[in-house]
Amino acid sequence: MLGLKPARFTRWDAVSAALTLLGFATALTELPSRQFIAVGFIVIALIVFLLRTLGHEHADPAKLIVLKDEGTTILNTNPMDMLKRGDAKDENFAVAVWGMNAHLWFEETLAELKRAGVSDGDRSDFTTLITFQPLPSPLQGEDGNHHSHRLGMLAERLHRLRAIIAKLESS
Repeated sequence: MLGLKPARFTRWDAVSAALTLLGFATALTELPSRQFIAVGFIVIALIVFLLRTLGHEHADPAKLIVLKDEGTTILNTNPMDMLKRGDAKDENFAVAVWGMNAHLWFEETLAELKRAGVSDGDRSDFTTLITFQPLPSPLQGEDGNHHSHRLGMLAERLHRLRAIIAKLESS
């Protein structure tokens, strides 16, 4: 009816400002012991402000840097080298194993981007690939072609992750 949306988070800076204003308004009224009440409101407002300021988590790109290094390692690894001893030397299976590692890296990186407080727009840019350049694959045939495209997608995401890390470090 009124078009109000539920609050998803508490604006502690607004709470602190409201308590400060309430403290000053109380000081101007004709209440008994108004000075104590006014000082109390102002002190509570300062405590809320300080706790919010000190408790604010700054984005730490350290984990993202480690994930970028892991992604680069996956990018530079031949899929045949990812097969375990005893696995059949099948290129199709090797590309599937490589693809699973790349996908797990992608999911972990996406979760870490959210934890780091990266904006929805930057996360969307990281996930949505409109264009990319396929990279040369050490494999031949259809498996090599598939792997070549996946390499290009991973390389593009690594470039975008590098830009996000630079943005976090500069803020």
